[in-house]
Amino acid sequence: MVLSRLTDEKTNASLTMEQLYENLEKQICEKKELTQRLDEERKINVILIKTISHDLANPLFAIKSYLEMISTGRILQKDYGQTLGRISDCTKSALDMIQRIRNAILTRNQSSLTKIESVDINLSVTNLLTLFETRLHEKNIQVIYDYEANKETFVAAELKTLTEHVFSNVLSNALKFSYANSTIRILVTEKDKHVYVEFVDNGMGFNQLRSERGYIHPNQATDGEMGPGLGLIIMGHFLRKFEGTYNISSEGQGKGTKVLIQLKKIHQQRLVNAS
Repeated sequence: MVLSRLTDEKTNASLTMEQLYENLEKQICEKKELTQRLDEERKINVILIKTISHDLANPLFAIKSYLEMISTGRILQKDYGQTLGRISDCTKSALDMIQRIRNAILTRNQSSLTKIESVDINLSVTNLLTLFETRLHEKNIQVIYDYEANKETFVAAELKTLTEHVFSNVLSNALKFSYANSTIRILVTEKDKHVYVEFVDNGMGFNQLRSERGYIHPNQATDGEMGPGLGLIIMGHFLRKFEGTYNISSEGQGKGTKVLIQLKKIHQQRLVNAS
């Protein structure tokens, strides 16, 4: 009886140690996730502050300068029309930046509602190209994509989020940094349990030094637009929810950019729980 009690106590002690280890591992994982979220929040806040204090300030200072020149007579009355046009452009630029910031904040707040499902890659690309039809036409850029080869390719994601906050950010940057009358290729490959979606442009590219310093592209795009920042962080935020990743590479300045997105492969009708 005494031996039995000692055996039970030893077993209970062993179970207790196992539970302690399990709890410890769980706490370590939770701490890592919290650290990752806090780091993400910090990065997004830095970009928001930079956008407000620098990018948004530029058009406002330009408007202020134009108004001062008008009030002091340094701009002739015959040039008022041209000057007012410039003021209008600066105003639109400032309002667009404010809207992008608001959209980014709203997107992050809504991310907890994202449900992971089986997403048809062809459908996502179709919706994507519809969204960018006008911009593609403006720069006469052709997107090359093989629908037939990918008609049975499905990934674990959420259709609207994958299209508008992942693929959209990549294609938007590819458009910004691509030259007119060029092409952008979207390549899809499957390997083991993953699907790889690669966006390849023939635009400005970037060198390794810029990459190491945290700059993904040159400061200015081919049409004068500002480079990416907040969009890529939002994209990474959702890819982590889909258990996906992305990688950006370039062979150098003027040699284009490749963005490789890794997603989980899934069968057409199979649904998975949100992470």
